[in-house]
Amino acid sequence: MKFKKLKDFSKERDELLTIRITEAWLDRSDSSRENNLFIEVERDSEILTSSKEREKHFKSVDPGWFEKRLISWHNKNCKLTRIANKKHPLEGIVADICLILEIEGKSYLLSFYRDIYPEGWVFPGGCPNSLEEIFNPRIVAIRELTEEVLITDICGRVYSFFNAEKLIRKKIVRLVSDYRKFVFPSAQPLFPKVGDAENLIILMNGKERHVRANIVIYPQTGTISAVFFRKVILPVRLSELRIFDGEEDKEGKIVNRPIRLLNLEDGSVEALFVSGRNILAEEWNTSRIKQLVNILQM
Repeated sequence: MKFKKLKDFSKERDELLTIRITEAWLDRSDSSRENNLFIEVERDSEILTSSKEREKHFKSVDPGWFEKRLISWHNKNCKLTRIANKKHPLEGIVADICLILEIEGKSYLLSFYRDIYPEGWVFPGGCPNSLEEIFNPRIVAIRELTEEVLITDICGRVYSFFNAEKLIRKKIVRLVSDYRKFVFPSAQPLFPKVGDAENLIILMNGKERHVRANIVIYPQTGTISAVFFRKVILPVRLSELRIFDGEEDKEGKIVNRPIRLLNLEDGSVEALFVSGRNILAEEWNTSRIKQLVNILQM
């Protein structure tokens, strides 16, 4: 299986950019006792430039190899663990945002359902489009959140967290005909230590680039993700909320993935949005069906 090299990357021609990293190690040997992930990037490093190439990488991964290395790393006595080599490369760097919405005093974690390999619930996020974005995954995370998560309410308010009113307006008019005004709640950064490292150090051409984030290694896909946490307080009731998926396919059509809100206190799913509507709160479509269900529940 052959992949292109970093030196052959073209921003105009290629869909995205991640790198197959063969030199990576987790290190906590410095005096700060923080967990660091070091990766080496070279002009001859293999790259992934499309969803199809990423899927080829995913299917070549041996999850067990990465899982064993991570178990070793999380032993507190371990100072240094190599986490990639030529036989077991890691894809990097993707960026995700763990968005926590505080509504009526409760905290909810937002996620999308991904129906392509690997299927399952995921945070908003995505891949860099250039080498510069690999060095600054925060830009990627904020861009992806802005493009993917469109939040409104039944009163016609549209919520924007990162001064992206122009982009949101362009998309929201395709989904909501009755929006009235923009509201700008702040997105508060959170810094929980929940990943495999708190610092990412990228070594390239004799220079170091430092990224401060929760760095998570996913064994199933052999991927490194920089995960950023943001908390937003929404002045709205859950029953009034409308959340849309703004992700577009290659033809520019809205993908419309299901979006769920997970109650962080007890782990329950309290909302599931499809086309902006919380379908968990929907009634049976006729009173007769509801009557039959009530009989069954007796």
